[in-house]
Amino acid sequence: MKKYKILMWILIIVEMSIIFGFSSQSTDDSVALSSRIAQQEYNLTHLASEDGIPPLDSFFRVHIRSMAHAVLYFILGVLIYIQCRLYGIGLAKALVISSLCCFVYGISDEFHQKFSESRNSCFSDVLIDTAGGFIGSAAGLITAAAGEKRK
Repeated sequence: MKKYKILMWILIIVEMSIIFGFSSQSTDDSVALSSRIAQQEYNLTHLASEDGIPPLDSFFRVHIRSMAHAVLYFILGVLIYIQCRLYGIGLAKALVISSLCCFVYGISDEFHQKFSESRNSCFSDVLIDTAGGFIGSAAGLITAAAGEKRK
């Protein structure tokens, strides 16, 4: 059991480091990465017309960025939820703790962005981060509850 706890701590720190790394990017680097990912997604989901694929609008890019926030924090929520359960914390309490951890880390992430080149902080990003973390934590709870019912 101890090796799983250590592994989970490593995974949590890696995930937090990934989030920190993305937050450290300049606005230009962040927008360029989002645009590349959005363009690839758009290319996969839309057939090219005779004139080719139309350029992406900012609305689509914003949604890709919001989804990136949510997915990163979904993963963090799952990892923290699992870690709570490894420490013997109950299902519902683990959900609350992991969701709160994602909320607090989201706040610290936005605070950190204030000090990154040409970045700003936005409370709506904290809400998106928290929602992603809560959904990840809830997915952990549902999976754990289903596993306990099978026993």
